[in-house]
Amino acid sequence: MIEFDRKPQGIMDGIEVFLPLGPIGRLDEYQQRNPYRTDVTKQSVWDQARFKMILEETEGRDVLDLGSGEGELSSALACKHQVEGLDISISAVRMAKSLVPDAHFVVGDANDPPYGAKQFDTVVLANIFEHVESPCTLLRAAHRLLREEGRLVISTPSRYKTRNMRRALMGRPVMLNSPHHVTEYTNGQVEELLRWCGFSLVTAKTNLRCNTMMGTALAYGMQIGARLIGSHIQFGDPTVYVARPIRS
Repeated sequence: MIEFDRKPQGIMDGIEVFLPLGPIGRLDEYQQRNPYRTDVTKQSVWDQARFKMILEETEGRDVLDLGSGEGELSSALACKHQVEGLDISISAVRMAKSLVPDAHFVVGDANDPPYGAKQFDTVVLANIFEHVESPCTLLRAAHRLLREEGRLVISTPSRYKTRNMRRALMGRPVMLNSPHHVTEYTNGQVEELLRWCGFSLVTAKTNLRCNTMMGTALAYGMQIGARLIGSHIQFGDPTVYVARPIRS
């Protein structure tokens, strides 16, 4: 059974809230609609690849979906794992709780999750990494929660998407996938952050399929070219990173 390292500051609609109740409404990004994921993105090659890669890399019984949103990924994970979900939005947690009644969801801050140390076999950061101002704070929180042989699974948009590489070759600035993103990272930057925060990278997978055949051919061609010259760069979008905590 998953244990908490503190008491909730309140209960709303049967949901434990590990934040001051005053600003709950202000933090409720999902009150009107999902600001991050639309019906169009749900059908995209990008989104389908993201779910597939995360599900393939998630191991163990106890899984934490950190930044669980409306619970769609939690629902898929719950088919094989015991899922705990956390999100800062009370509306998102209500929807997740309704969608996945067998999972347990709380309202809290992903940078300071209320769980005891070494509680989870896998911590999933599904498209939250690019939204936070301090990725190291998030990584260190995940590190504390993982068991000795646990794994961290990160899904995040790649700065090396083929659209951006085309723009760079034309001397134009890169474009982020969303105005909500603080930034988007190259695979080298994510690997450096993981190492700095006490993780050892196991693998990094990327999706090279695009919405058009020309885009897909270009992505594969760029990746082959990078490998031929010995570059560590991985193109495509998104990228899923798998890492294990290093224990001193």
